[in-house]
Amino acid sequence: MALQAPNLDDRKFQDIVSEARSKIPVYCPKWTDYNLSDPGVTLIELFAWMTDMILYRLNRVPEKNYIKFMDLIGLKLEPPQPAKADITFRLAAPQPQVVTIPEGTEVGTVRTETEESIVFTTDEDLTIIIPSHVYALTTPDGAAFTDCMAALKSSDLTAVSIFEAVPRENNALYLGYSQSLCAFSLMLTIDCTIEGIGIDPRDPPLAWEYWDTEQGKWLPMRLESDSTGGLNTRGQVILYIPYTAGM
Repeated sequence: MALQAPNLDDRKFQDIVSEARSKIPVYCPKWTDYNLSDPGVTLIELFAWMTDMILYRLNRVPEKNYIKFMDLIGLKLEPPQPAKADITFRLAAPQPQVVTIPEGTEVGTVRTETEESIVFTTDEDLTIIIPSHVYALTTPDGAAFTDCMAALKSSDLTAVSIFEAVPRENNALYLGYSQSLCAFSLMLTIDCTIEGIGIDPRDPPLAWEYWDTEQGKWLPMRLESDSTGGLNTRGQVILYIPYTAGM
């Protein structure tokens, strides 16, 4: 939808008449009769009406005229740019080896009764790797860390405590992978017990973060869904990992 263009000149008929009459003492000091019956005032109103019509047409010039006016004052239109969008590819089932989606793969929006499908083309290869989980650490304060990788791999499914008896800020679980997962979506299947009595499962007091290699700090990660109710029941957490995430 096009934006409403502003009026190039917003003066009205009475504004023009008042401005012209205010100039009479400057240019015609001997003219002292400003009554409506004066022929000079009649001429002022006639030309004000004609000017008002010109301004009316000027404020309705086509878009190409605005472009030309901007060109005269040095403003240039941006050249056409291809539309870009982030696309998420998901595997229908776990694969035994990496899967590569080649550059040039076409994807499109859903076609409807009123709109045609918009087709996009991928601009680089996408290799969907099999993530290898190699690190798992818990910490109560961000200073002391406990390696819990052995407990997670144990066949007896030993529970790992992430939070203290009274949860507080900086209680955390760190997960590390042998490959870079930047620009990937990651699904974690988590088995939890109900401990957070009274919390809102739609807005739990926890945050998912990633290490940003460009800014050198932890930043919020986009959460698609959390069926664990804030780590209170068995479910899945799906996260989007940005391009700038570290390994």
